[in-house]
Amino acid sequence: MNRASVKLASIDSQLALTATKEDPLIGDEGQRNEDFKTFRFADLCSGPGGFSEYLLWRKHTWGERARGWAMTLKGDLDFQTGKFHRDAAVQDNLRIFYGKDGTGNILNQENIDAFAALVEQETNGLGVGLVSADGGVSVDGDEAVQETLLQRLILCQILTMFMTLQKGGDFVVKIFDIFTPVTAGLVWLLSRNFEKICVMKPLTSRPMNSERYVVCRHLLKRQPSQVIEHLRLVNSRYCDIKEKGQSTLTGQGDSDVVPTAAASSTTSESAREDIIHIVDLDILTGDSHFMEYIKRNNMKTAIRQTEALDVFLKYVHEGLRPAFDQEAIKKLCLQEWRIPPRPQPYHPQQHQQQHQQFQQHQSRHHYRQPPQHHSQQHYANHPPNHHNQQHQQHQHRHHHHHSHSHQQQHQQRPGGASHPPLQQRPHPYAQQARPSGQRGQSSVLDSILTNMQQPEREMQ
Repeated sequence: MNRASVKLASIDSQLALTATKEDPLIGDEGQRNEDFKTFRFADLCSGPGGFSEYLLWRKHTWGERARGWAMTLKGDLDFQTGKFHRDAAVQDNLRIFYGKDGTGNILNQENIDAFAALVEQETNGLGVGLVSADGGVSVDGDEAVQETLLQRLILCQILTMFMTLQKGGDFVVKIFDIFTPVTAGLVWLLSRNFEKICVMKPLTSRPMNSERYVVCRHLLKRQPSQVIEHLRLVNSRYCDIKEKGQSTLTGQGDSDVVPTAAASSTTSESAREDIIHIVDLDILTGDSHFMEYIKRNNMKTAIRQTEALDVFLKYVHEGLRPAFDQEAIKKLCLQEWRIPPRPQPYHPQQHQQQHQQFQQHQSRHHYRQPPQHHSQQHYANHPPNHHNQQHQQHQHRHHHHHSHSHQQQHQQRPGGASHPPLQQRPHPYAQQARPSGQRGQSSVLDSILTNMQQPEREMQ
């Protein structure tokens, strides 16, 4: 439907976000029901719905079950399910919810609580295997402070994730710059509560802006109470600042996971309090591995932005077009990510017949454990903090940089998919799987992208 759909497809092709997560608390095979084998996801702040469209379309075209819960602002940017691809089968598989006040505003704590309660009830307490969050606000004229303007929105999306994601689940959230202690603190909290994270920029994200995505793999503990309570407290203080114009922020968080929330007073015509960090700065800066990762990621992102700006300015001032064919690259991307070249909108009159065919199709096949996804092999073959030459080459080719959490003692988990695509519809990414420790030959797309980009400057 839109660029967001293809961004998620790009990330999914590398990290297998659409692998069905099985809840480890469920009993043996005889006790498992259909909910156990269903891909469940929550989609936050992503109107008009590109993320949900992709997730439903991808799973249903594999012949698998999928169900989603979504919350976004009502209005001009609301979900436009009529534009969804017809194979997404959105009518029976996506629940759009607008919170307690009916606005869909995720900054409202009551809306977060109501959405989390809905997911808890309708998943029978299982939670979801993936939470995606693509929230943003218009910053026209205020681009220099985009990171600050979006901090509360990112915090609320992370809070909602912690309240809805199952243990072992994955999370992907859009952020922008990571220059301030608040944003860095939020990413640090993610690194402490997931087995591993990475900050990446999808190929379809405009190279000159600061947009990037934090992808988090395998939540260590479902609904971590200390983290949730701390983030609720910070969100409440954001609300006080907005409504009252001042705050007396002297709160304290948990000493183990989230030490303190703090505020700074600035002097202008009237004194104004603002949150300047949510994690104690001594603990944040004392984590040398995390700090080095964020600094390196910031520098590489800035280098790529300036290189893209140089190309753009040459085009503006001199009329020099880039040496590569964007249309050819687009076609190769769609082919590599198994995306149809043109959307096929959903038509209500066709839905009932397609749904009946889909149900009959499901009932005739039994599900079994699929082969391991290429990206899952990559994680298993490269354990935390093992940055060999092959891993660095993989980082360069795919433009995402891994940062592993402090939970080094956790073993790599096996692939989470609960069932494979049907035999007549092979796994879209199955041909990417290669023997352990081997990358194999580059694809056509990889070769073109390697040739069109400057060598990456590595930090020493």
